[in-house]
Amino acid sequence: RVVRNGAGIEGVSVASFGPDQQSMTITASDGSFTLADLAAGPTRVSLRKEDDLIMEQRNLTAPARDVVIDLPPGGKVSGRVIDKATRKPVPAFQAGISASRNTGSMMMMMPPLQRSFTSDDGTFTLENVPTGAVNLVVSAPGYSTGRKGGLTLEEGKALSDVEVELEPGVKLVGRVTAPDGSPVAGAQVRFTPSGNVRMTATMFNDGRATTDAAGEYVLDGLEPGEKSFEFTHEKYVNARKTVDLKGSETRLDVRLEGGLRVTGMVVTDAGAAVADASVEAYSTGFGRSAKTDANGNFTFETLDAGRYTFRAMKAGYAPGKVEDVDVQAGAPVRISLRRGGVIYGHVSGLAEADYANAVVEASAPAGQTSAAVDSSGNYRIEGAPDGSVRVLATVMTRDYSSRKTSQPKTVQMEVAGSQQVDLEFRTDVVVRGRITRDGRPLSAATVSFYPRGRSQTMVSIPADEQGMYSASGLEDGEYSVMVMDTQRITPYQTTYQVRGSATFDIDYRTTSVHGRVVDAATGDPVHDAAIQLRPSLREGMVSSRMAVTDSTGSFAIDFVPAGTYVATAEKEGYGNEARTISVAEGSAPDLDFRISRNDGILLTVVDARDGRPIAAMARVTDAAGQVVYEPNFRGGDSTDPIRLPLGVGTFTVTVSANGYADQTLTLRSPSRQNVALTRGGTIIVRSRASTPRRIRILNPNGTPYTTGWMRRDSFAIDASPATITLPNLVAGTYTLQALGDNDAVLDQTKVVVVDDQTVTVDL
Repeated sequence: RVVRNGAGIEGVSVASFGPDQQSMTITASDGSFTLADLAAGPTRVSLRKEDDLIMEQRNLTAPARDVVIDLPPGGKVSGRVIDKATRKPVPAFQAGISASRNTGSMMMMMPPLQRSFTSDDGTFTLENVPTGAVNLVVSAPGYSTGRKGGLTLEEGKALSDVEVELEPGVKLVGRVTAPDGSPVAGAQVRFTPSGNVRMTATMFNDGRATTDAAGEYVLDGLEPGEKSFEFTHEKYVNARKTVDLKGSETRLDVRLEGGLRVTGMVVTDAGAAVADASVEAYSTGFGRSAKTDANGNFTFETLDAGRYTFRAMKAGYAPGKVEDVDVQAGAPVRISLRRGGVIYGHVSGLAEADYANAVVEASAPAGQTSAAVDSSGNYRIEGAPDGSVRVLATVMTRDYSSRKTSQPKTVQMEVAGSQQVDLEFRTDVVVRGRITRDGRPLSAATVSFYPRGRSQTMVSIPADEQGMYSASGLEDGEYSVMVMDTQRITPYQTTYQVRGSATFDIDYRTTSVHGRVVDAATGDPVHDAAIQLRPSLREGMVSSRMAVTDSTGSFAIDFVPAGTYVATAEKEGYGNEARTISVAEGSAPDLDFRISRNDGILLTVVDARDGRPIAAMARVTDAAGQVVYEPNFRGGDSTDPIRLPLGVGTFTVTVSANGYADQTLTLRSPSRQNVALTRGGTIIVRSRASTPRRIRILNPNGTPYTTGWMRRDSFAIDASPATITLPNLVAGTYTLQALGDNDAVLDQTKVVVVDDQTVTVDL
């Protein structure tokens, strides 16, 4: 049953997760439910009822009877909705709470939970509002979405007389046409904010539309100001347009371009056609896929201009790849596949039921192949790549709530060779404990152990309703430990040294961080400003927290663990403000930001060879080395200039793009800059050690060289004959260090990197 204060709740949607665990039902009048046809074992269950503001998750184990899911009572929020200009009540509207989710390094926006209200005086009352930081969301026809943040609700308490102001929205209309001027029906139009300002409710309240048969579209209730929109259709190249929304209606007509038609062929190394092969084409952004026909031919109809990597795969063959193809040249792409090798063996150390969810992967720089494990623990991979190949077994539950890996092994594969590789999941080490937050068991949490140093196994498991967890299969060594509350998706990070089986209780205290953002010149509140808290010590997994200001400029971030953070406020059109703050148990400073209008830095990023724009990202640090700007996710294929919303000053900017070497520059804000990226060079490191190690790269000035989305300055490498490939390094002289326990330097060597060349190092 689903109950609150002992009473059953009717009409709650109850569903299980996972491709083989899809079961859904609705609770009866007494709150009772049955989820049938589940596989035995753990399953994650979601509960949703929008009118009652219910959006919960629970970790359960099937089979089970008489399960009682007791939802917290929450509190009450009441107030009224008014027109900001006239101060008159808005009689018909939807009010509820935002459903934003922090996922460590990015903010996900979920559709808000709202109820419909009709009242002459614009009043509303929301019952059972989850406690903690409250962010109200109100929408009404003809108005842009209104929010009220900076509120904190205690269990069993009430917030009264909350006033939410709505402003008339802007209607965006337009027509999407093909290159010949004909209408394009079925084109998708969506709001695409840039940088960290990607969290407004516009994304879910009329922030997207589809063109009709005449190619027309309408987006209503948008907030005024300069905004970007993306127009997509499978037959045309994506278009991104920026428009200044003002008045009651703005028009934006868009013509989509047909793109380039690129053809090619997949053949064996002997020249024979390979039918039904999968082909991927990807540039600096997202990729597209195709299949070869009976003659081995493939076609991409609408690729944008640029340089692409083409990769082909088929069972029984090692993956083939062709890099840095300029598709504007018009030459057919030819991808050669070699007959792959065979890796087979036995996987041990799993429970009988886990074998159905186990997969073995064989990976090398050219690509990876995989195979399922049968009920006896045996597997066979055909089409394994040659060279140094890393073999690893992974088991993941059907609901994705649990994942663990075996100890990896590295083998040297000959072309079309065959090797037996047996893999083992350790069962002799078990780390158990209880997760509590603010003195209460953290139910519906997931705890993950990510290896650091020489340890190589990884485990991610759910905690039960009492916060208890049990992680088996870990090697001795140091781990980054991430606790993720699956209710609010709030992260907490710590470290743990595994030395055999032990009890590891994770107890942490949190507080709420409140504040306000105003315009430094006028003192007016700044709404829709993005607030981000980044841990000042950025080790292991990233665990940032984020929020958005409401119409009064206020914000609140709940469940913030004690620690030191860099707090940043930013909004398009303003220079951001960053400061270092300390959050103690039970207390945190109020954050008052004063940001000034400033153009910041506008970066145009191009390929150094031909000057063509490329899709890139940028990360910014201040004079103290603290991160003051970084985008929420890596990816996207927009080649538009990057606007960095920085205040006046001098900053260090690192520009990155897939397939190119990072470039770090010292730039002044405000300014406009052109950045030309090269492909850089490549280092191949071959291990000559008998145990796993980490490899650290030092710049010519002796500082750690960081690369990748996680900004890693070290890389794990297995024992000999393992190799790792470090591509796209800026030309220069580096120091490579082999690290042992506690980062002790066991071996080191100097390496000279040259653009477009590869150097191999034994370490």
